Amino acid sequence: MKTLTLTICLICFAFSSYSQYTLTDNDGETIYTNTGTISTGAYTPGQVYTLTICSDDPLCSHITVIFSDLIIASGNFCVYDGNATSSPIMACSSWYGVPDTVTASVNNVIGCLTFQFSSPDPGAVISGTISCNFSCQSTLASVLSTDPPAVYSDGSYYIDVCQGQDISFNGQGIYQNTTYPQSDATSTFFWDFGDGITSSSASSTHTYTNGQGYEIDLIVTDNQGCSSTNNISYRVRVSQTPSFSGTFASPVTACQGDTITLTGNVSSEEFVNYSITYDSFLAHIPDGTGESLSLSMVYDIFEPGQTLEDIEDMCGICVNMEHSFIGDLIITITCPFNTLTGTATTVELEYHHGGGTYLGIPVDDDASSEPGIGWEYCWTYPADADYLQDLGDYAGSVSTLPSGSYITSEPLDPLIGCELNGEWILTITDNWSPDDGYVFGWNMCFDPSILPEQWSYQNSYPAMLWSPSGAEGMMFSENTGTYDELGDATTEQSFIFTVTDDFGCSHDTAIFVTFLGDTVSPCNTSGLDDYFTGEIADISFNIYPNPITDYITIEYFAQDNLPLTCYIIDATGKLLLTEALKNTSSGSQKISILDVKSLPPANYFLILNYNNNNFFRKIIIN
Repeated sequence: MKTLTLTICLICFAFSSYSQYTLTDNDGETIYTNTGTISTGAYTPGQVYTLTICSDDPLCSHITVIFSDLIIASGNFCVYDGNATSSPIMACSSWYGVPDTVTASVNNVIGCLTFQFSSPDPGAVISGTISCNFSCQSTLASVLSTDPPAVYSDGSYYIDVCQGQDISFNGQGIYQNTTYPQSDATSTFFWDFGDGITSSSASSTHTYTNGQGYEIDLIVTDNQGCSSTNNISYRVRVSQTPSFSGTFASPVTACQGDTITLTGNVSSEEFVNYSITYDSFLAHIPDGTGESLSLSMVYDIFEPGQTLEDIEDMCGICVNMEHSFIGDLIITITCPFNTLTGTATTVELEYHHGGGTYLGIPVDDDASSEPGIGWEYCWTYPADADYLQDLGDYAGSVSTLPSGSYITSEPLDPLIGCELNGEWILTITDNWSPDDGYVFGWNMCFDPSILPEQWSYQNSYPAMLWSPSGAEGMMFSENTGTYDELGDATTEQSFIFTVTDDFGCSHDTAIFVTFLGDTVSPCNTSGLDDYFTGEIADISFNIYPNPITDYITIEYFAQDNLPLTCYIIDATGKLLLTEALKNTSSGSQKISILDVKSLPPANYFLILNYNNNNFFRKIIIN
């Protein structure tokens, strides 16, 4: 008897825990539950009743009601997507009716539903079962900071770095936090740096070694497995390795002290994140019964899982080819994978008909295997076609099929649902012999609206500098220099051309010049330096500046009051300039000679003649 009583009590408890709510008894209330029933109850005609139901389980936060009865009679019953009648209206019997099932929307962050009912007449019957479902809260991936800092431009953030430079990324989540708790501490982070490297840390450091651009992605997943779907729009531009083509020295062989003119050129290629180009090549179409040529085109530029949703988004499939008999060709296109059929889809662009009409200009000689001249033929949907026939149908009226776009033998519509990334295959099958042909290239055209955003950059070089690499080198100007005092040995010396790009990255190249030794002809004039002819004279002097730009100053001291003359000759001994120096009394004196600025840049020799003695000194004029 005790056992029976316990069983009856358990049944009563289970029954009572399944609550019943009515619009009349619970009018104006907010009920927190995720089970039970809702019904009209004993209503008074003409009175307005309102009831809000919210879930009491944060992990099953959005209310669902499945109605078994919806007899509204002449009344009105409305459902609102929120906790008040000011919330967005979901359905109303006076409009288009109330569906059998109503569920709080994802945008309804609190997950409540509000019901309002009134009827001027009796007889309305509303009843339904309350349940709930889990709905992810909003999670946004956000970049808190980067080092170097990012710069915003044209809708994206750009980080400009040199090759091998570290970049620090600090990510965070931005959370809704209304129905269940979310935080960075309980979320996971996934960085994709665009070069095949990923990281699972909120803060991560990455280094790029190749000079190109990269798209950065961050996905934040909360503790309920709900992931961010927003694009953080961060890009990295890595300084490109420049080309120094056209950088040279003149002359490349010189005497020590000769002026070397240095010409620097620098450039870099433009980086473009992707391009769809015509795939050019030469491929022979085999001749025979059922012989095929398969041509592959692989795409990886689209969003993962992106499919062809509208056939007009594929604006054409084009091939450049020649063949001597269109009537024996079957041409098909096969997509990588069709999500609607679960397999690859093949469409026949052209079936074998059209007789002996030429495609392009073939070499129609069975003894020759030389390629002819290809013409471009495209297949597209009718609205974009130049000819509203397929190739074989049009071929009946011409001996050579004109280049242009045609419709396909089979509709292209079966390609809807095909994944865009992956391997697309164009197959050309030759069914009879003897005839053959060649393919010179092919491509596919997609509407720009389904292509990813295209972006590019190209480095510029605002700073350039020439410098000698050795201690014996010197620069006369920004682009002229020399090496001197190298001695009797012939050596190869370098000048360094250094550039700094607009990212602040330095690049350089070395240009080499052979400097002949002082004893090597025609440079064997080094013995004239500081060399007297005749007897040693009582005179000392200094020459400056050297190298010379506009004038030369000679400071001298002579023991005797004797005539003093200055000569300048070139390396061949030709006299170029004569200047008589005043020497009216013994002692230190100074004179500046301005006429040297009329001489072209080169190496010269200055000769002082005093008391029938000559003193030689090498000078350089820039």
